[in-house]
Amino acid sequence: MTTTRTADTAPLDPSLDASIEHACARIAPTWPLDRMIAVNPLWSWVDQPMPQVASRLAALCGARLHMPRSWALAQWQAGRLTLGHLRQAIERAHAPCTPQQLIDWMTSPQPTVARRERITDVADAARDTAHQPRWADFVTHHLSQTCAAYFDDGQAQLRPDPSVGLYAYWLRHARADLSPLLQMGAGHVRAQLRALPPDPQQSIAQALHALGVPAHEREAYLLSLLLDIQGWAAWCAYLRWQARLAGQDDDHIVQLLAMRLAWERVLHDGLNDAQLAERWRQARQRWAAVDAHADEVLRLDSLLLDAAEIAYQSGLCQGLVQANMTPRDTPPAVQAVFCIDVRSEVFRRALE
Repeated sequence: MTTTRTADTAPLDPSLDASIEHACARIAPTWPLDRMIAVNPLWSWVDQPMPQVASRLAALCGARLHMPRSWALAQWQAGRLTLGHLRQAIERAHAPCTPQQLIDWMTSPQPTVARRERITDVADAARDTAHQPRWADFVTHHLSQTCAAYFDDGQAQLRPDPSVGLYAYWLRHARADLSPLLQMGAGHVRAQLRALPPDPQQSIAQALHALGVPAHEREAYLLSLLLDIQGWAAWCAYLRWQARLAGQDDDHIVQLLAMRLAWERVLHDGLNDAQLAERWRQARQRWAAVDAHADEVLRLDSLLLDAAEIAYQSGLCQGLVQANMTPRDTPPAVQAVFCIDVRSEVFRRALE
């Protein structure tokens, strides 16, 4: 189902439209099981170098793309990673460091890379999460249940009417849902949900304004929310991908984003806590520092990964050269070429 703006919908700031589009474009599509193909979940980041993607994802959602330092240290101690490999990695990256710094880095404790805080994180920091459910878990579960019901494809006997739209379906049921009161002790939520606008794009615009998110941080903040529900976001990205192949469009991923952002606004407005508001202001101010810390911490991890890749390539190339130089009296019994598709993996592994 694709929704369009009606004539009585106020126009949005074009820069906000761009922020929404760019955030949604960072989510790679996932295919249904009956048509499953192997898709790199980071495929939509191919325009950026891996070190930059690694630090970005670490700051936005806590994802880690590097092997732990203990693994690099094991490679070093086994002799598979050498001083020459470290030097080559540093030279390729024109990095302002020495091989000894990389060696010291391998033997140092694995640091923790902080993640940008969202309203759910700020609200959870004020809860006794050892005895109370976390808002982050509640919101993810709530949205997942909504998407599972809405996108049901013939499994349930009763399913929602897809013509109403994902956001409208969620809003209607969320306003009647008692689980925020019963599970989270938040009786204010239903009133806050009733105050949300019916248009998902307007809901996004109003929420960003209410939350005080600066214009230059919109894209990163919206992307962090999509990464929080990446599975369903990837499904919505697939629907958009299929629609655009046919020369059309699909905005389910925008509606899903509006739903996740709406929970941020509901918690921000409904808790009405001066201390929480101040903690949220401080959290926004820390976003730039979180990004910088991720860049610094993961910079040397990226060099270690490059050094390990250089070591692997070196050994592989030597093996290929030696194999080509070995005379064969008879042709090989089998020469097989496989696609990377998961359906051929069982055969490939058996042959290997």
